[in-house]
Amino acid sequence: MNKLDAVDASPTFIIRNASGVFMEFGCPQHHFVNGDGWGKVNFFKRSFIEGNENVLVDGALLVDVELWVDPGHCFVPPNPHAKNMLALLENRERADIAFKVEGTKVYAHKIILESNAPVLFSLCSGCSKRSPVPINRVIRPVFEIILRYIYAGSVPGVDEVLKWSGSIIDAANRYAVVGLKMAVESAVIRSTLIGSRPILGSSNVVTWLLFADAKTCPLIKECAIAMIAARPKDFLSDARLKASPALMHELLVAISDDDDRFGDTAQPKSVSELRQELHEKGLDVDGSKEMLVARLEGSNKRQRTE
Repeated sequence: MNKLDAVDASPTFIIRNASGVFMEFGCPQHHFVNGDGWGKVNFFKRSFIEGNENVLVDGALLVDVELWVDPGHCFVPPNPHAKNMLALLENRERADIAFKVEGTKVYAHKIILESNAPVLFSLCSGCSKRSPVPINRVIRPVFEIILRYIYAGSVPGVDEVLKWSGSIIDAANRYAVVGLKMAVESAVIRSTLIGSRPILGSSNVVTWLLFADAKTCPLIKECAIAMIAARPKDFLSDARLKASPALMHELLVAISDDDDRFGDTAQPKSVSELRQELHEKGLDVDGSKEMLVARLEGSNKRQRTE
């Protein structure tokens, strides 16, 4: 509908006598559609008029109607916090620590690390801007992605995830930047399910399964297991799976549709559902699916006994 077809508005009725305003009252907001009528069936009792002759002006009842239209969306500029934090990250003068990544310095601020990345902060002991913290097995673009998330909650874009998803998860897992690890996990799954450039596919599903198991990425692991379980003949002969009895057992359970690992529940919760419930309870959302289930069951048991 265009602007003239409908409006949301709050009407106010004003009854005026010869001296000015006699009474006014408002009504809740209403959705007015062009061509439809709206009003109050019982405006007020006739006895009210008959008992208040001063209400009438020359024998007529005067009622003004004010209609305050809801303007809908009002522009509010975004909170500049994230932008300011990213600007702070780029400010070398105010930095008090540096990391040496691939032979170059990357600057940061210990107070930010202490609050948002305790593991990275713990590496800063005895180091400074002049004597940087050595960072090994992480390329500079990935380490900068880690810092942008620590400072401003910035998640990597699609191209960065496509290029470095495994490296980002590995580094985020190593430095306990759990939120970033989960964000990239989710991006990998979304690219697989709805993206035009899937990261996880039949050509690399076993590799991703082994990686997810090693880096405690249950969301990716759950998806990889489902993909393999749908086409077991294509994947179960892979020597890497045969070398992992625990993973092979999980796959066979999934294939047989008999999820004994999680009790007698007919339809076990997904990783995403488990994480959401744990988050709502204020509990840790990191860990394997088995850990998430145990954590949630423990919390529910404590609630029943309290």
